[in-house]
Amino acid sequence: PASPAALPPPGAGGGGASSSTSGGGKVRSRIRLQNMEHDRLHEDPRILGDFTRSVKQAIAKEAGHGLTAEHVELKLSAGSVIVESTITAPSGVCHHSVHSRLDKSETLSRTVLS
Repeated sequence: PASPAALPPPGAGGGGASSSTSGGGKVRSRIRLQNMEHDRLHEDPRILGDFTRSVKQAIAKEAGHGLTAEHVELKLSAGSVIVESTITAPSGVCHHSVHSRLDKSETLSRTVLS
């Protein structure tokens, strides 16, 4: 089974699910899912679509504040599978609050895999 390993933000060491804020109300996060094969995931469009939908929903759930999968964009990279997400906070939701919630989450990786 796949297992999560959090990635530090670029240039940082250590563990824990990483997230950062950027201009325009966006929150970025990175998670490495070990024991998954990036290339095999991309071989079947149906499985890739299901995986992408599931990951977006999980990240939105962890972010809270009423966010939905529609607020989450994903980029998948090799290295087992590295999930880089960008959350665009809707009007009325402070992106710093979303960042804080993700940054403090101890369950983000597990939620993504469930």
